[in-house]
Amino acid sequence: MRALFQHCRMFTILSATLPHTYDPSLIRRGEERWLERARESGVTGIADFAVQALTDGSVGPLLKATFGNSPFLTQELVGNIAFVRQIVELGPDKAFARLVADLESLDAAKLPTPAIMKALRQAKRRAALLAGLADIAGQWPLEAVTGALSRIAEVTLRQATLHLLATPPFAKLPANGDGLIVLGMGKLGAYELNYSSDIDLVVFYDAAKFPFSKRGDARGAAVDIVRGLVKLLSETTRDGYVFRADLRLRPDAGAS
Repeated sequence: MRALFQHCRMFTILSATLPHTYDPSLIRRGEERWLERARESGVTGIADFAVQALTDGSVGPLLKATFGNSPFLTQELVGNIAFVRQIVELGPDKAFARLVADLESLDAAKLPTPAIMKALRQAKRRAALLAGLADIAGQWPLEAVTGALSRIAEVTLRQATLHLLATPPFAKLPANGDGLIVLGMGKLGAYELNYSSDIDLVVFYDAAKFPFSKRGDARGAAVDIVRGLVKLLSETTRDGYVFRADLRLRPDAGAS
């Protein structure tokens, strides 16, 4: 296990560059939760990793600075220790690439709706954790952080759309989405999403390719698709939400 910290210096940083902690009790509570969750995980090697990560000269200060300053990132650290280990092993760039690849490999069309909702929310939270650590450690510049958050939004949006098109009554649409365009606007379109950004969407549809309508109106059916997509992304579950989506959308700017 020690070799992990000897050879993977992906978070080699100076402690002086980390944010100062004004309440040491926050660090102690974070460390206690981190170690307790690691012991409870039952995953081989995780408890040892958790202990050694806290004492490592590079990873330890990063964890402590995070515990002392960010309740959200502390929660994500404690809940994703195996993923943190992956970040340390691979470095932030490769760990993010694997996260995206795993998300893209999901067969969204065949997964039950609760399963895809959980998977999308987990991916978003892990992406935010990874970007936050790389940001705090000075490993990623601003454009890398916003690019990663925008990339995960792009992939989750695509997977949500593919899932929606495979569920009734939308399953009547071509599985490849022919006749439907979901376009990211604003910060998403510019690849400039930050940690708290919502996503602005515009949806275009081809009425001639819609195999169904709502009370004889293809527009109404398109609005239902938009609402279904927003629900998949924005509904708060025990796993949180993926992204808040602007409800003032086309084809119906008044849809809510």
